Amino acid sequence: MSDLGHISLRDRSFNVKRAAVTRCGKTWHIEIESHPKVYDNELWTPCLYHQALLLDAETGDDLQRKVVSWKLQTGPEYLHPEIGSMYVFGHHDIRHCKLAFGRYDGNRVEVQWEGICDVFWDDEFSENVPFICRAFAETK
Repeated sequence: MSDLGHISLRDRSFNVKRAAVTRCGKTWHIEIESHPKVYDNELWTPCLYHQALLLDAETGDDLQRKVVSWKLQTGPEYLHPEIGSMYVFGHHDIRHCKLAFGRYDGNRVEVQWEGICDVFWDDEFSENVPFICRAFAETK
C-alpha cells in the first residue's frame, strides 16, 4: 500500500497515485487515481470518481463520519445529481456500495469506498467485480 492508499479489484491491488475530495457549490467531487500496473499483459489503471455527491458538509472537517450508500444509481433512494463510476477499460457505474469518510487531519480525509463495478476484461473480471478503496484524499 502506498502513502495515499490502495484500490483493490478482487485480488488485484493498485497503489493510489492521487486522491482528492473537492467542494463544488453544494456538492462534493471525489477522484481517486491509481498507479498503472500490468496484469494479463495489459496496463490497468483503475480510477474511482463521483462528480456531484450531495453531503451535509461544508468543510473537510465536516466530512468526518459521513457515510453514504446506494444499491443502484437509478433507484429512487439515489439522491445525487451525478453518478459514481469506476474506470478501468471503460467508465461503468458503481453499485451496491458504501462510501465512508473517516479522520480528517486538516488537509486530508480518510476515504473508504467499497462496492461492485464492471470491468469487462475476462470471465473473472467482467461483471459484478467487487472493489475496495482505502485512501487519504486531499480536501479542497
